[in-house]
Amino acid sequence: MHFDRMFNDVRTTLVIAVLTLLCIVLGFSSLYLWLTGDRTVISDDSIREEIVPVAKLTTYEYNFTQVLFLSESGNPLNINNPITTKRYVATIDGSAPIQLDAEQITCRGEYQGDRLRKVAITMPHSYVGDITLFHETAKKYVEDNGFLNLNQVSTDDLNTLYSQTEKEQRKKLEESSVLKNADERAQELIEAQIHSIHGEDVEVSFDFIDA
Repeated sequence: MHFDRMFNDVRTTLVIAVLTLLCIVLGFSSLYLWLTGDRTVISDDSIREEIVPVAKLTTYEYNFTQVLFLSESGNPLNINNPITTKRYVATIDGSAPIQLDAEQITCRGEYQGDRLRKVAITMPHSYVGDITLFHETAKKYVEDNGFLNLNQVSTDDLNTLYSQTEKEQRKKLEESSVLKNADERAQELIEAQIHSIHGEDVEVSFDFIDA
């Protein structure tokens, strides 16, 4: 009887020792996989997939009305006179897209366990896309081709005015605060999206590709 009890005690001790050793091995194995696993790339890609669609929503159309003005003397001496001078005044509507190439956005997160703590966003600046003039909206106010209609406003004249309009509007937008405001709006939307999914305590920072 005494022998059987000793045997059972030894067997119990061995079982406990084996189970303890197994737990230790499994614990170290899990820790090793957690430390060496490529979890950051997957998580960063996931964050990017969450914010790119939001960034694309920041694209909008800037609408404008431009005055078209032409005044030419029509003579080598550049002297305005009622015979050769031509004048043209009109307005035309147009639009310019304020865009952000969201596909260029990249993310780099910092994690504590399974929780996102910080994320650094790298993104391009907003830019002015292709400007469109709506020719059907053109309204002519003055067209003076000179006395006897000697110096008419030509198609080339109008095309020059349209080209000048596009250049002037692009320069106006690029020198204004429109693009800066668009960048700030994009950052606000991206940060709000991250906070809504991962929590308000996540620290979000931004950097620009061409900065």
